[in-house]
Amino acid sequence: MILSDLTISRPAPSLGHPQFRRVWQAIQYIETHYQDCISAVSLSLEVRLSTARLQAGLRQATGCTLSKYHEQVRIEKARSLLAETDYPVKLVARRVGFKTHSHFGEIFKKITSFTPSEYRNLYGQ
Repeated sequence: MILSDLTISRPAPSLGHPQFRRVWQAIQYIETHYQDCISAVSLSLEVRLSTARLQAGLRQATGCTLSKYHEQVRIEKARSLLAETDYPVKLVARRVGFKTHSHFGEIFKKITSFTPSEYRNLYGQ
């Protein structure tokens, strides 16, 4: 599930409101630029928050690290492409930002319990 689809009613306890807002901006940035390589340093510069506070805030807001959340967003986008298009799996992998088809398949199966092809067969058009 992608977090921008959820409503978060109050800031995380250890972050002040401006910091929480910046963490939320970071989440939106990840969801918009999911196909890009996003490092903690580059993202912290983008949202003007220290790397440590960004990483702590992301963990509080999403329950995962930056890299795990980034993977989840990519896989969620891939699930949509697999279900709604007939793009080859290799193209889907590239479109969501994976450099290799095999790494994409490994992460996809770890998150969904299906290979990309199995997922398409079950949920495709």
